[in-house]
Amino acid sequence: MPARLPNVSVIGAGPVGSVLALALHEQNYPVVSVISRTGRDAVALARATGCKRASTQISDLSPATELLLLTVGDGSIAAVAKEAAAVKRLKFPKMFAVHCSGAYGSDLLAPLRRKGATVASVHPVQTFPASQKPARLRSKIRGIYYGIEGDAGALKKAQELVTALGGKFIVIPAAMKPLYHVASVFASNYLIVYLDTVAQLSEKLGLTVPWTDVFGPLMAQTMENVLRDSPAESLTGPVVRGDFDTIRLHCETLAKHAPQLIPIYAMNGIELARTARRSDRLSDESYGTLVETLQKAIASRPETKKVKR
Repeated sequence: MPARLPNVSVIGAGPVGSVLALALHEQNYPVVSVISRTGRDAVALARATGCKRASTQISDLSPATELLLLTVGDGSIAAVAKEAAAVKRLKFPKMFAVHCSGAYGSDLLAPLRRKGATVASVHPVQTFPASQKPARLRSKIRGIYYGIEGDAGALKKAQELVTALGGKFIVIPAAMKPLYHVASVFASNYLIVYLDTVAQLSEKLGLTVPWTDVFGPLMAQTMENVLRDSPAESLTGPVVRGDFDTIRLHCETLAKHAPQLIPIYAMNGIELARTARRSDRLSDESYGTLVETLQKAIASRPETKKVKR
């Protein structure tokens, strides 16, 4: 007979908790309790997963809980773990508890570990915008990686959980979790900053078609090039060519039309130049000239406080 799947309880019915609970429910994991700050969210996720226990109180966790998912904000994990550890009727030695923070390790779950639970951190390398419904986001976790961390026993259970979610895993040492999360932020949130600069400049241009139609193919091809080759091999444009006059023209134009974007243009230009030099596509002399040019642009930019954002 196949092994019985563990009973799941979720604390946090936001996008991450909802997507993971739905994915496990689809794999026939019994969801036995859903806890959320907002009763409406708890009830909605409970209904979607066939769960009969929804609450805003951690003390209402089902005594049958065997797999506990803490999908609350980073700043709440330790407090929630402490409160869950105080629920006397839970069978902690039979419990596997995980949080989904990318930046912090499983030590935040120490109160549960002291009660006998096995604990780990399991972070999905994916973005979960609140503007999209969990059912739509569900398809976005198929085949993704999860950063997992914990002791040997916890890692084995974390691997089983990731497999059940249809994902793959990488083991991240606890001390490296912050750096791993920095990489995740650059891969997601900071991309939005760059895309927003394109949107802002497109508005200045007065385009009669969506900016995504104009620049989308360029962005998509650049991403494809980087994923296929490497960042250094995919570099094109004035920085890698050492085209100083064009770069100065860019800075002058930004000073006139969008001075608030000079720092991000210049700092990115410096990083591009460093990448080009590291791959021997830019000489030390050209690198020095580019850095000096871009640093001057930052230092001489107009006051941004008068600029309407």
